[in-house]
Amino acid sequence: MKLRSYQQNAVDAIYDHLRNRDDNPIAVLPTGAGKSLVLAKIASDAVTQWNGRILILAHVKDVARTEFR
Repeated sequence: MKLRSYQQNAVDAIYDHLRNRDDNPIAVLPTGAGKSLVLAKIASDAVTQWNGRILILAHVKDVARTEFR
């Protein structure tokens, strides 16, 4: 899959974080920027390059809910 440059930068930043730090990385991208594609690329790499397994958990409630009146 061909990622856009900012998506590839996010993947590269996550890998850099994992190589150089001992805590959990987080990628913050705006709505519509392709966070799912970034996750798919990392998952694909884990399976194809490192013979890994993937479990993806997702919440069903909104992280932040705003009410306008």
